[in-house]
Amino acid sequence: MFEPSKNKPMPNTLKLLILVFLISIVSCTKDDVTIDAVTVIDSQELKNETKKIASDKIPHIIDYLKKRTSGTMRFEIQSYNNDTRSIEPDLILGEAQMDEILESINSYDRKNYSFKLETFNERNPIYISYFNLVVKETLRGVYAYIAEYRMTRDWVGTQTGSLNMTTFTGELVFYTDTGAYVGDVSMDNGTATDYFLNDPCGDGGSDSDGNTDNGTGTWDTGTGDTGGDSDTGADGDTGGGTGGIISITTVENCEIEVPCSHPEHQVDHQTAPCTHPDCGIEFVIDIKFEGDEMTTSRNLGEVMRNPGCETPDDCNQQNDCEFGFDENCGCLPEEEEEIENDEVGVNVDLEEYIIANEIEDNINSVNLDPCSNNILTQLKNLQQNDIANIIYRFGAPASGYNLVMQTGVPSNPLHQAETDWYYDVNGNALPKNYVTVLRNSYTDQATTIAIARTILHEILHAYMLSKVDDGDAQVPVNIAELPVLWDAVMADLYNDDPEAVQHQQMAEKFITPMRDALREWDNNQQSSRYYEDLAWGALYETSTFIDLYPEDSESYTRILRTNIAEDSNSPQEDILPLGDSCQ
Repeated sequence: MFEPSKNKPMPNTLKLLILVFLISIVSCTKDDVTIDAVTVIDSQELKNETKKIASDKIPHIIDYLKKRTSGTMRFEIQSYNNDTRSIEPDLILGEAQMDEILESINSYDRKNYSFKLETFNERNPIYISYFNLVVKETLRGVYAYIAEYRMTRDWVGTQTGSLNMTTFTGELVFYTDTGAYVGDVSMDNGTATDYFLNDPCGDGGSDSDGNTDNGTGTWDTGTGDTGGDSDTGADGDTGGGTGGIISITTVENCEIEVPCSHPEHQVDHQTAPCTHPDCGIEFVIDIKFEGDEMTTSRNLGEVMRNPGCETPDDCNQQNDCEFGFDENCGCLPEEEEEIENDEVGVNVDLEEYIIANEIEDNINSVNLDPCSNNILTQLKNLQQNDIANIIYRFGAPASGYNLVMQTGVPSNPLHQAETDWYYDVNGNALPKNYVTVLRNSYTDQATTIAIARTILHEILHAYMLSKVDDGDAQVPVNIAELPVLWDAVMADLYNDDPEAVQHQQMAEKFITPMRDALREWDNNQQSSRYYEDLAWGALYETSTFIDLYPEDSESYTRILRTNIAEDSNSPQEDILPLGDSCQ
């Protein structure tokens, strides 16, 4: 029986900063390598400002990314090869999200930007991964890299919509902006346990064993006592010379603790009042890796800045600068010692992940015909573009909702499928409860890919109804027509002033995820244009389609014929149906 849901708001998502630039991990074997400290510091005390900004505020950064991607703004993680330890498949991360950019500014006015990358990987049985594109402005110039926050499912299960990174369990994985694996840090309950750095310019990777090329060693952190010798043999025992690992300390009672456990690595121990309105919520993770200096070593930041080793990157070898150096290897004065901002915003919204998966789980299809129900199940189980991921890419609503999908007779005789609110016995629409009806005669004749497209369109339709229920889109009472909803959502996103560029952004936001899902569901048997043409089906009356595809254009005719061919399972002029029949 259909049970209407109660709309319960989710907790506010934590604002996070992460200082995770592995300051002294080096890429060659060396003595006395140890993780020195992992601390939590209040970002206000560091005089850092973190805020969300739009892409039009940083045109120079957007231009930089366009040049790096030949205009596509798409990023991809490479498969396993001799230069990477990544276990990910070829994973297209998609367009960097333009409306949710985190900007971090420190007291030296050094700025970092964290972009959400629209794909998260939640099909791994152990991990859930989120990806950020990080762009850093430094005195040496601008550079970018990809950060993966690989969270264990067990740890995610302990979260309640807000990320508590002080207990983070999983891995922090780093890639160049071209997708080459560079390094990772393993974390257990907020404690860094080991790392690996792969420098393409060196003789191989270096791990916490002090070994090369394996990256899988285990090691003993020692006792933290002073004195003693350090053994860098095969067992990776660091001895007792330089101390062990300091776990992340939780911010409590509006006071900030900066812990210290070793006199040789003493940091200022201080307690200060929290000035942030969400006291104890905004914090920084500071992970430092320290060891003996070697002039031939490169740390993670240097690898990211210059992964191809095009130019000498160790200016200190040339000039022995006391306070750092600029992009031309010139020495910096003392007041400009900080050449870049080590704080990076963690642009991860666990709440969106929870809501998107809740919506997928709450789709009731017991009264859907067997063929359509099988297609729906397949769409739920796609590896990269399942329904939860599609909703995440749309931008998950403020709370979850119920959706019933069934085969029957739509109220409008012209519709092959329709989605509307669920109405009670008194005719009142129930917020966050929707019903999709697919016409029997349609599912009997349409190809399977047409049915898959129709299901995805109705998923989009229900999503837009939820935006009305959340108050984000304004429509006349109980108006559920998709073209009206589309324009209402666009007006909310672009302040009632849609221009050509906004229509293109709407297409990228809603059409691209459906195209990618159809392509994956169909095993990429056809061209990308074919799947994108299908994704436009039944959206011909939206203002965006009308703007992008004038009625007298070849594209308009091709898109209509492609969709009609699949809907009717019959040829349309020169276009043949390519999908299979359900019967």
